[in-house]
Amino acid sequence: MAVCSSASAPVRFGPRSVCGEPGSDRTVLPALPIPIKLWLPDYGAAVGPGRVLVAALFYKVVARMPAVVLVSLNRQRTLLLVTALSIGISACAVIAAIVADGNLVAVAVAASSGYFTYSTLAMVATLRAVRIGPPQAVRFAGLARKRFGLLRLEAL
Repeated sequence: MAVCSSASAPVRFGPRSVCGEPGSDRTVLPALPIPIKLWLPDYGAAVGPGRVLVAALFYKVVARMPAVVLVSLNRQRTLLLVTALSIGISACAVIAAIVADGNLVAVAVAASSGYFTYSTLAMVATLRAVRIGPPQAVRFAGLARKRFGLLRLEAL
């Protein structure tokens, strides 16, 4: 284990720091900011929105399975409605962030709201299509949260 001097704060990768000390205030997404700082210093402001969008990709990936189930159950119209509603919500959120003079991170959060909306609505539509009731859906969500509970947005 490396020993950190008091002059240099440890760099944290996720929940633990490089030096093994939790609670570092400098968090980095591995391998993303280093090349940008070295070779593209003018694009350093893109690291924050990049972190948000990488985290939002989780919801895009999760939405693929319910979308495939809806297509296989011949519910393409439901999927089209879910997609259109998600795009509309995301567009409204981005416009609101821009009008409110939001920074790049705020616009990235607003844009990623579409992924969250899409995955949530696709899951709800799929659960309704296969006739899974709310108690079973809540139980499934609890199991999924336990399984994937390591993904935390505060690590960004």
